[in-house]
Amino acid sequence: IGRVISIGRELQLYKVPFEMHIIGDGPQRQDFESISFKSGLQRNIKFIGWQSKITVNQYYESAHFILLPSTASEGWPKVLSEAMAHGVVPIASAISSIPEILDRTQAGLAFPPTDIASFVEAIIQYASDEEIWKQTSLNGISAAVDFTYEYYLNSLKKLFQETWNLKLNNE
Repeated sequence: IGRVISIGRELQLYKVPFEMHIIGDGPQRQDFESISFKSGLQRNIKFIGWQSKITVNQYYESAHFILLPSTASEGWPKVLSEAMAHGVVPIASAISSIPEILDRTQAGLAFPPTDIASFVEAIIQYASDEEIWKQTSLNGISAAVDFTYEYYLNSLKKLFQETWNLKLNNE
């Protein structure tokens, strides 16, 4: 979250209008809210706290980007494909499988997690060219289906069928 606040500071310096919603809670939330306030970002960055899946989906519906400048390696973060399914463009860390998948799907961009300038530049670039943002958004919607539980199960069924000639679930 600290890097997201840094991105906000830079956007503010460039006089880019923005609003960020940070969803979720954690032990450092108050510290981050204080940093955001001291940086003069209280109007731009809203700390929403824990929300139900339905409410999170409503935030996705109104979002243009999801920022994930994380250093935690978790393979492919589910939150990215959830956001992509709603047309939200990921701008995320170049760790784990994130850069490979975003490059292959052309659904977003990945940068080193501490490269705040690249995150900011990507936001400014997308914001200044609606057609590129829109195409990237549509690419994400198309790619998101490949990360659903149903797709995973169907892939396993296909693997069992093709590899061992085994049919699963009464097929």
